[in-house]
Amino acid sequence: MNSKESKAEFYQQHLNRVSRSFAFCIEELDRPLRDWIGLAYILCRIVDTVEDSLWEKPEAQLESFDQFAEFIKKRPDTEAVRVWATEIPEDIPESEKVLLDASEAFFSDFHDLDDNVQEALRPSILQMTYGMKHFCKGYKDERGELKLDHLQDTNQYCFFVAGVVGELLTRLAEIELPGYQAKQGTLLKAVHFGLYLQKINILKDQLGDLKEGRNFISSRDQVRRSLVTNVENAFAYILEIPKEDKGFRTFCAWSLFLGLVSLPYIDKSWEK
Repeated sequence: MNSKESKAEFYQQHLNRVSRSFAFCIEELDRPLRDWIGLAYILCRIVDTVEDSLWEKPEAQLESFDQFAEFIKKRPDTEAVRVWATEIPEDIPESEKVLLDASEAFFSDFHDLDDNVQEALRPSILQMTYGMKHFCKGYKDERGELKLDHLQDTNQYCFFVAGVVGELLTRLAEIELPGYQAKQGTLLKAVHFGLYLQKINILKDQLGDLKEGRNFISSRDQVRRSLVTNVENAFAYILEIPKEDKGFRTFCAWSLFLGLVSLPYIDKSWEK
């Protein structure tokens, strides 16, 4: 990927496979913000594959998290990435296998970014990685099934896997958008934005997650009601984005409203 255009197309092809809704929204962003956020999302999806894979040995999963974190901290050796990727269980969606096959390119692109962009991305990606590891290590029973017993646990989980992404978006926007500056309370609203998006996902995927031994929801009604606070803060976060930053505003707004419009269908699907 020598040109910006080919790199953007490369990311978009992968995003189209792993998340059509995100791929749809990200096209509203101008470069380089689009490339930065696209790459960050892909790296987060890769570590998400480590979390969701059905590992025979829990220790191997925890080691995989640690190895991923090392690849983010320091540019990895190509062979080390190849070996790491092959150790992830093969029973994963084809789109994620393709993502893993290209993972060395993504790690390389990350370390090619300017230092200030890397420093905006690295803390959030590492928080997500170690947060996922924390829940995989401390919240699984003797059968290896993950179970969250309280809304507080669900909120904490959603913070690690998505709330940190709200912070990440804000830091990148401050770097690239001249008129954008986070105010007091902006990062908290950004976290709510991430919590909202993740709760939409876990409500949508609850049946599938349960079949695979992941119970992120102790009370569906509680999680559903907690969305009100999350979406109110998420909407306030979007309103703080200057109108002249149309691409970033639209990207965030479309993400929010796609979640809202899907809720009635998610609820009906659960009821059936």
